[in-house]
Amino acid sequence: MRLHYRGDRYKAAASPDLVEWVESGGLHSLDFLAAMGVYAQLATAGRDADFAYLGAVDRFFLLTSVLGRKDAMHPWLYDRTREVELAPDGFIDLWSRFHYKSSIGTLAGSVQEIINDPEITIGIFSHTQDIARKFVAQIKREFDGNENLRSLYPSICWIK
Repeated sequence: MRLHYRGDRYKAAASPDLVEWVESGGLHSLDFLAAMGVYAQLATAGRDADFAYLGAVDRFFLLTSVLGRKDAMHPWLYDRTREVELAPDGFIDLWSRFHYKSSIGTLAGSVQEIINDPEITIGIFSHTQDIARKFVAQIKREFDGNENLRSLYPSICWIK
């Protein structure tokens, strides 16, 4: 089965081999260590267009590399991120507290939705208004202050 991948805004500038490999399912067939090898290989090539495309289609790369969340660099979190990516709707994630549900779903998920469709409207709800506001503030901080995000997605992030 061929999965539908987003990132259409970034495909033309990205390496055709990378796009073909991702869209043929190569990315989502990798385990944690193999993915780390691919990320390291891409880092040596240093092509921002490839990083932008990968951030649009690979939530783990977006979270750990673009958003700089090195604390999420763990095989179990990699597997959970892949689960969320491949089947994002119709499930409840019953992971323990402090197991990155909000980092993967709310932070990286919202940022990824916005870089793929800057006209999207996202609602963030919580049982208390303060928690929802903290998530919105965190997402806003990433777009305002994360230089990786700003340099990879200049059509989405305005210049200060």
